[in-house]
Amino acid sequence: MAMSMLSSMPHTIYIGTSKRFTKGAEHVWKYELVPVGEDQTFLCQKPPNGSTANPQEVWFICRETDGDGDWWVVYVGRVEGSHLEQRSPMFRTQDEFWIQGPHEWQENAHSESRQKYEDDWVVPRWDSRLTVDTRWEV
Repeated sequence: MAMSMLSSMPHTIYIGTSKRFTKGAEHVWKYELVPVGEDQTFLCQKPPNGSTANPQEVWFICRETDGDGDWWVVYVGRVEGSHLEQRSPMFRTQDEFWIQGPHEWQENAHSESRQKYEDDWVVPRWDSRLTVDTRWEV
């Protein structure tokens, strides 16, 4: 999960729909650029209510590559020592999501099918597209 390129990015970003931004900061996802082992990642330590199925879970963004190129993938998971354990991928984008403005993301239709970390991995089904905003301040 090499994210060292993010070292020059803003320390804090907020991601959410325009409707969520209208409701206030507690309704959008606040991500902070944090060290994880030898890398850095954007980590959302307090997802809004109803955003995760398990207590103590966080959201974090990883860079991945597949046949369609590079993707930034939002995972729900947990902090385990100096690394992040992925439970399930939630969203992904090929946009430079840290830049302020609207960005197109894909949603995983199977995002909550792996309820426990011990469950078998479920292949994501990326389908519905949604547009969310990135802002540096709320």
